[in-house]
Amino acid sequence: MQVKEKLAEAVNHYKSTHELTFEQLANEWKVCKTTLHRASSKDWKRPSRKLKEIAARVNVDLQEPIKAENCKPVLAAIQQIWDGSDMHARKLARLMIDIHDLAARQKL
Repeated sequence: MQVKEKLAEAVNHYKSTHELTFEQLANEWKVCKTTLHRASSKDWKRPSRKLKEIAARVNVDLQEPIKAENCKPVLAAIQQIWDGSDMHARKLARLMIDIHDLAARQKL
């Protein structure tokens, strides 16, 4: 489920569970009724500060999951060095994980 659907579902569920109108819910959450309606109907393009506040109230993370297949620099590097075999792919994957772990430890 995408972020907009999650937020709309959560807002509408909260609204119906607590038997509130948009106006009552907007007053309770101290947000504009229009923004609340946009959240509940998936009618927004980018997460504004108020949309983020609404999302936080219903425990929805507005950040879209990052997909590795969209990371062109990493894919280009892999394409450049990978020999095409499964064994080499596993070794490259292990090296990437080890580098990540090492970098994380160095930050401490």
